[in-house]
This record gives sequence, structure tokens and C-alpha cells, in this order.
Amino acid sequence: MSKKSESERYAEAKKLLEEYLGYKEYKNRISFEEGRIMYEFAKDSLYKSFFGEDKYSERERSWKRFCLEITGMPTSTADQKRKIYEKWVVELCYNPIDLKDITLTKLYIAIPYATTKNIADEILAYVRTTDSDTGSQTVTDFVEYLKDEYKNAPH
Repeated sequence: MSKKSESERYAEAKKLLEEYLGYKEYKNRISFEEGRIMYEFAKDSLYKSFFGEDKYSERERSWKRFCLEITGMPTSTADQKRKIYEKWVVELCYNPIDLKDITLTKLYIAIPYATTKNIADEILAYVRTTDSDTGSQTVTDFVEYLKDEYKNAPH
């Protein structure tokens, strides 16, 4: 068995990374679709129709029950996807395809700071300059950037 050269190892690693990034793009698109669906269920309390229209039921309890029993998704995950969709697509009018290069974690963290479309554009531009296919800025550094740059944001 021959030992692979550095260039062969690099080519193999690059091919695997490209494959991973392709799947990551699908995963992000699916997450936005899940966010849209969770947003629609929550917006008009449509999720309650699975349990009957009990006007005395607590929203949080029935939402949690819906997420866990009906969708099988943890409530925190459903809320995160819903909030990302609501902020970036509904409120700020971005197309999810245009956000495919931004991690969902960073989109979620930036929600309270992205108070206007201009600020959101600045935040996205910043992430795009600090993140790349082969590495990205740590979440803690990103949070520090947001806190420093947008001190007056309601977070």
C-alpha cells in the first residue's frame, strides 16, 4: 500500500469538504422550511387544532406538547427555527437562499441586533468576511463583535 502525497491528501480532503458543504446547504434550506412551518403553526395558534380549541390552555404548555408529541422536535429547536425565519425572512425580507452561507447559529444570535435592514446587511457582510469554507469566526468572538458594534441594540 503506497503512502499518499500531501497533494493527494489535500485533494481528498477538499473533495470531502465540498461534499459536506453541499449537504450543509440542503440542511440549511430544510431548516428554513421547518422554520416557515413552525412560524405558520405559531402565528395563528394553528398547533392548538391538534388538541382541540381549549381557550383555557396555556400557550407554552400546548406549544411544547405540539412540538414534542406531534413534530418530535424539541421546543427550543422549533422556537429557534421559527424565530430565525420570522426575523430574517418575514421581517427583514431576505430570501433564505441568500442566507445559505451564514450559519443558523449566527443568524439566531444576531436577531436582537438586526433591528433594521441596513444593520442586518452590515452584520451579514461582516460574517461573510470573517467566515469561509475552511473556517469561521468563533461564536464567542461574533457575540463580542455584535456587543461592541451595536451597543444600543435591545438584546
